Formats: sequence, C-alpha cells, structure tokens
Amino acid sequence: MTTQRAAKQKNGNLPVDVELTLELDDLTERVLALVDEVPHGTAVSYGYIAQQAGCSPRQVGRIMRTHGHLCPWWRVVRADGSCAVAEKARGYWDKENIAYLGNRVQQVIRSPQQ
Repeated sequence: MTTQRAAKQKNGNLPVDVELTLELDDLTERVLALVDEVPHGTAVSYGYIAQQAGCSPRQVGRIMRTHGHLCPWWRVVRADGSCAVAEKARGYWDKENIAYLGNRVQQVIRSPQQ
C-alpha cells in the first residue's frame, strides 16, 4: 500500500511554487511522520527513529537521503551527533537553538540500544 505526501518546491527558473504529490511506501511514510513529530529544538539519532519505525538505522538513512526534504531532516543525526551535511544544517540548528560544536550536535536522543 502506498500513501501520498504533498510537497511544495521552487521550480528551478520559475518564481512559483509547484505542488507535487509523491506516492510513498508505508515505511517511508512512517519514518517521515516520525521525523515530523520530533519537537522543534530537538535532535534524535537515526537509531531512535529506526526503533520507533521498526526498521534499521541504515533504512532510515536511505529514506532521509531520498525524501528528507519532505520533513525537518536537520533534526536527525548520527548517534555521535555528527551530520554529513552539517554546513546546511547549522542554519536550522541556530534557528531552533540546537547546540552544536563543529559538525556535531551536543545533545542527541538515542535509542536505548545505542
């Protein structure tokens, strides 16, 4: 079964918003919904989302790499607080007062197994 998620995106050369409807599988929708629920100003690990979604942290990473633009992606980081795209995330972390040092968030909610 697939679900649909709407996303607004700037069209390359046109100064208008384009409404896109994407069909996503159940796991992808579940992961994105869980990331949507992460409170403003909070960072969680891929493992935390994976535990809640019933999948592996690598699956969460794949989903975030492909569809992260549909949710607050900057709130999901590695268990050690690092982020591969920290340069992009820092602006969001600043707006949400998420403490970081270099490329690492200082406080991350992890799954109990991490």
